[in-house]
Parts: sequence; structure tokens; C-alpha cells
Amino acid sequence: MKRSNKNKSDGKNKGQQRRDRGMQLAADAKSDRVAAGRLALLSALLRLPNHTGTIDDATDDDAMHAAFDDGGCWRGSVTRSLRKDGFIEAVDAGQSLRPSRHCGLRHVWRLVDPAAARRYVGLQQATTVKDSRQQKEAAE
Repeated sequence: MKRSNKNKSDGKNKGQQRRDRGMQLAADAKSDRVAAGRLALLSALLRLPNHTGTIDDATDDDAMHAAFDDGGCWRGSVTRSLRKDGFIEAVDAGQSLRPSRHCGLRHVWRLVDPAAARRYVGLQQATTVKDSRQQKEAAE
């Protein structure tokens, strides 16, 4: 029995909604990692030719060769949130180089506005330094 296009569309929409809920739960549980991942990816893209690269370019060498202890489900929220905020756009797709991803699909991203990315990274780094100083002063 052949499925109608409406049924296929409904199934796709439900699947996307489930994916989005799952990603949001993972991101909420690991908000510190998502924030650090956003900075790492933007910083990596700013350094790369044509401001184009993958999340693997923002992953340190140790993590490239091992699975994340928490499964890494939050990593999708890094690129998804940066895309939603208008910082990056997908320009290609390929296979992940990380063995734990089993050559799974990963996107190639390009900065939409490198100047805006520089401002964001600078602001986030300045805020982190300020917060660290305040915590140190409070502890003394």
C-alpha cells in the first residue's frame, strides 16, 4: 500500500519535532558545553580560509579520537543555534572524521558575517574574564 504525500509530510514533521525536543533537552542539560562549543566553532571558522569549516575543526585532538562521555548529543545544538542566530550557513556536507561518529554526516559551515562573529566572540570572552574576576574576588 502506497503512502500519500500528506502522510509522509506528517511523519517528517513529527520526526523533526521529536528531534528538536531531544536536542533542546540535551542542550538544556549541557548549556555550558553548548556555550563553549559556540565560541569554539566561531573561533575556528574565523581562523579558517574563507571562514568555512566543520564542527570537527572546533574539536580538540583528544575528543576527535574518542566518544564524548555524555554521548555528545548537545553538539547538534551548537550548530543549530548558530544557524538560527544567523552566524553560520550550511554550504556542504560530508562524512565526520571522528571514529566514534562512524563516518556519519556532518555539515560544512560558513560564517555569514565574520565581523559580527568577531564581536560576539570578543564580547563572550570579555564576559568570561569579568565573571572569573568577580568569582575570585568573592572567594577572597
